[in-house]
Amino acid sequence: MIIKGLKICIIVLILLILLALTVWFSVPYWFPKVAGYWLPQGMTVSLQQPEWKNGALQLDDISFQVNDCKLIRISQLSASYPYSAIDQGHNWKLNASAISGDINCLNQLPKSAESVSSLSIADVLSAIPRMSLSVDNFSFNPWSDFAGKLIFDSSSQEQKLSYQGKNVKLLAHIDDQEMLIVDQLTIKLPEQEISLNGEMSLPLDLDKLPAQGKVDGEIITNQYPRPLNMTLGWQSQSGKLTIREKGTVVPLAELPWQFSKQQFSIIDGKWQWLNAEQPLAGGINIKIDRWQQGLDNLRISGRMNLVTRGKHGKANMVLTVRPSRISPLNMELPFQLTGQINVQDMSMAMSLPAVINGSLVNPKINFQSGSLLRAWGRLSDEFIVKDIRSPLAGSYLTREGFTGRLQAIVNAQHGYWGKFRLHLDGHAENFMPDKGHWHWRYWGNGDLPPLQAKWDIAGKGHWSDTLISVNELTSGFDIVKYGMLRMDTPRLQLTKPLQWQRSKKSPVFEGNLQLTAKETAFRSGGFLPPSKLAIKLTGESPNNFRLNGELSSKNIGPIPFYGRWDGTRLRGEARWPTQSLLAFQSLIPENLGINLRQGDLYAQAAFSAARGQGFVAGGHWVVKNGSMWLKDGEISGLDFVLPWRLRDSIWQLGVKSPVQLRVKTFNNLFEMHNLTADLQGFYPPTEQKPLELNNVSVDILDGRISLNKLRIPQHNAAILTLDRLELSRLFTVLKVKQFAMSGKISGKLPLFLNNERWIVEQGRITNTDYMTLRLDKDTIDSINKDNISAGAAMDWLRYLEINRLWARASLNNLGILTLSAEIHGVNSLIDKKRQVKLNYNHEENIFHLWRSLRFGNNLEDWLQQNISILNGSDK
Repeated sequence: MIIKGLKICIIVLILLILLALTVWFSVPYWFPKVAGYWLPQGMTVSLQQPEWKNGALQLDDISFQVNDCKLIRISQLSASYPYSAIDQGHNWKLNASAISGDINCLNQLPKSAESVSSLSIADVLSAIPRMSLSVDNFSFNPWSDFAGKLIFDSSSQEQKLSYQGKNVKLLAHIDDQEMLIVDQLTIKLPEQEISLNGEMSLPLDLDKLPAQGKVDGEIITNQYPRPLNMTLGWQSQSGKLTIREKGTVVPLAELPWQFSKQQFSIIDGKWQWLNAEQPLAGGINIKIDRWQQGLDNLRISGRMNLVTRGKHGKANMVLTVRPSRISPLNMELPFQLTGQINVQDMSMAMSLPAVINGSLVNPKINFQSGSLLRAWGRLSDEFIVKDIRSPLAGSYLTREGFTGRLQAIVNAQHGYWGKFRLHLDGHAENFMPDKGHWHWRYWGNGDLPPLQAKWDIAGKGHWSDTLISVNELTSGFDIVKYGMLRMDTPRLQLTKPLQWQRSKKSPVFEGNLQLTAKETAFRSGGFLPPSKLAIKLTGESPNNFRLNGELSSKNIGPIPFYGRWDGTRLRGEARWPTQSLLAFQSLIPENLGINLRQGDLYAQAAFSAARGQGFVAGGHWVVKNGSMWLKDGEISGLDFVLPWRLRDSIWQLGVKSPVQLRVKTFNNLFEMHNLTADLQGFYPPTEQKPLELNNVSVDILDGRISLNKLRIPQHNAAILTLDRLELSRLFTVLKVKQFAMSGKISGKLPLFLNNERWIVEQGRITNTDYMTLRLDKDTIDSINKDNISAGAAMDWLRYLEINRLWARASLNNLGILTLSAEIHGVNSLIDKKRQVKLNYNHEENIFHLWRSLRFGNNLEDWLQQNISILNGSDK
């Protein structure tokens, strides 16, 4: 009997062991089904086969899921129940390498109409066994930046919580009086740091707020120079939140609040911001109804205003929220932002009726009909915004960016660049600066006073992430006038899209442009035929790029140029390759009557343009072996070197070395050779910046004419020196028939260019060696016929050998030439010993005389009128 009972016990024991083993190894299958009775509807749990190692129960992975979304995942969990000498008993010890998950999974839980019965705090605390919990990495999305290590200890006297992460630190405990004490809470955000500490009494039930408490905190932010102190205190059903700057008494915000079972409200809250560029202030009134019935049943309404004061006066901005339900999954919160903000010289007005839809995690702001932003005022001393408008109706805003029609209409005026109106209109998709997409077209027009021009612009482009691209552009001016040039109807077009990659690691700015103009005229009278300017841009941004290109116009060019723009100044240089001089005929004013025949020209120039400085340029022009026809002659063998600089429409000619003019032959009324002239100074000339002409000389009439230094403005006479000029060559050119002279003369003529009266004053001319004077027979016979008594005297002038010629000449600004001459000589045909003395005084308009070239007739008239003064004497 005993043996039989023992056998039954052994069989039962074996069956129990087999049952225990079956239950143990089937935990992953039956535990999720059993746990499902206690989990919320729609949530499931899964786990791996647990193991017993080193006196502890270990689970490698356990997960709680909502549909396919993993709400909580626990990795490397171990549970043991060791003896604690401190607590004189056994305590649970739980360790996990990581607990992670996604809070957004809660949005997928189905709504439940079942109410949750209130729980007592005492019941909750008593239900927590004596234990310690340690989690090496505690992290939940979307708060992964606040991941850290969690340690929780619970004993019969108190519960302690410690949480340490890169951006957060928390030390708190609950004492035996059921008081929650926050020893330290520090949160680091990208732009600020928040520190809190305090204590509060725990409520009797979990669905109630603590009966009393006080929390002190400190906020350190980069936007504010000093820390901000925060105090939150309450007693029973009312309290107040106060924020002030550390070390000050005047609060920045005072928010009185009160609550009941049905409503939480902030009544007559006030705030102010004193350390901004201008003081800001306002009020807050908020009501939250049914706050204890969960977010699905919560109703919120309120009003907040902002008062500003600028040079346009006082302004008020009001945010109004109508009573609305807030749902974690699908809220609908209508609000309206209306009013005006004045800041210094700027004002901004807005009327934004909108509705916030979607979940709390990803809200969506839908702008309703009539939504409009406006701004106007003075941005700087020179830039005035007359009006900026941005209609927003029909578009929406999420945390991803702006989506819908996005447009801006700008009407502004700049003191230097003039008035303009620009319109951008396009479609945006999740757009924020340097994020998302915005495709747009643009058009506008304006004035450009520095160039005395009116302009227009139109095109298309897009902004995708960090890339801004202008795909189409056409722009132009009606006319451009700057300094000494005038350009007719220039047009600017893209030949390659203009792109700006705003990436900080590899910024790029590039594109190709083409500027065309019908004709470019110069103040001097010359012009450049229809021209084309091709430009290539490469750089990092619109404020830092290089440009190079070519200018071509009919037979001129191409002229390559290079430059750089640094945001304030354009610098560059151009190199004009050697070309035939004939290509530049159009640059010579037509009224000069110059026709180019042959020669070569090349040039080089550097330039700089900036606001306030204007256009500054410098370089040199070189002409080699040039020849040309003039109105009354021609030039050949022309060599010309022109170093120059231009600034503020003032030319500096001959910067380091003078302008050099060299001409081999110049045929006009007279044939001239070896013409030289050096010029250096400024044009237009002034007293401080004169223009000087030096090294002027020319071979003419078998002699030479030279001019010493001529300064403009002129204070002293420049001496025009005549050196051994042959008179026979002069009279041959003038084709005088009535008389002839031969021999060489020299002299000095004081020359003035800006004297009140004189061009030449008291110039002196003398003979260099013997000279001869011959009167035409017909001329003498005509005089004898009219004045028979003078016939004998006229015989002495038929042929006169002059041994002394002395003359004084003056020429005034009216062209009146006054000549006083004394001639001594002999008529060797009549009497070699008898001296003939001729005193000659003459006055004539040299301008008229030069045009007529009738010197002989004038001399004949003078002899007829003054024959009585002729006399002879023996020496």
